[in-house]
Amino acid sequence: MKMKRKWKRQLMYCVGFFFIMLALGYLLHKGIIIILGAAVMCASAGAAERGLRCPNCKESLFKQALERGAEEIQCPKCGKTIILE
Repeated sequence: MKMKRKWKRQLMYCVGFFFIMLALGYLLHKGIIIILGAAVMCASAGAAERGLRCPNCKESLFKQALERGAEEIQCPKCGKTIILE
């Protein structure tokens, strides 16, 4: 089975966005910027969690997909091999 790699990339972009917002909020002494960055990161993590599910049994593959160099992952529940493309 194949699964899109876009969810992993989206999450990494949003983590980077959060750190930029954190630095910007710290430099400008604006807490709202930090809160906005955290909210965007949490929303992105939630969307990625829903997108990274096994197509067969709907088990979450979030942890396995975020491992470094993950190309082929196995579902911990049903054992299906899933290829990230």
